[in-house]
Amino acid sequence: MFEDEDGVLMSVDRAGEVLGISRSAAFRAAAKGQLPTIRLGRRLYVSRFRLEQLLGVETDSTVLDEEERAIRRFRAQKRIYRW
Repeated sequence: MFEDEDGVLMSVDRAGEVLGISRSAAFRAAAKGQLPTIRLGRRLYVSRFRLEQLLGVETDSTVLDEEERAIRRFRAQKRIYRW
């Protein structure tokens, strides 16, 4: 499983915890497009930067660059480990 050590991507479960909603409610919100999700392989992640924007939290725009690097790193790992 891909782990984002920078903390720019989080699981839908973790986003639900942050928002104070249940796991199933978080996945329903993701399915409806109410959570800013990114699909990497078969897994679904929530962008911390975009979630903070959605909540109206002031964030540093460099987080978006970190997110893009994390996504590129994941895709590079998938190419390395592809059978």
